[in-house]
Amino acid sequence: MQKAPARQLVNLKNIPVMVMAAEASYHQNYDHCTAKYLNQAGVKTEYVRLQDKGIRGNGHMVMIEKNNLEIARFVDAWVQKNVK
Repeated sequence: MQKAPARQLVNLKNIPVMVMAAEASYHQNYDHCTAKYLNQAGVKTEYVRLQDKGIRGNGHMVMIEKNNLEIARFVDAWVQKNVK
């Protein structure tokens, strides 16, 4: 996190962002920090843990996992809901 006043990322202000963490990814330990930083910088960011959505057992490279279509459907639904 930044000290106040936090630097704003004005070029990303109107772009919705999802930071998605997979259960067995090495990023799982710090992706939430990335989302907090972006939110503090004025970027509308949602942090999603796949295991909280019922999608379990994935590593960092979700696009090559056996359940990649399930993950793609989840991401597509998020994009349809959040991107205009």
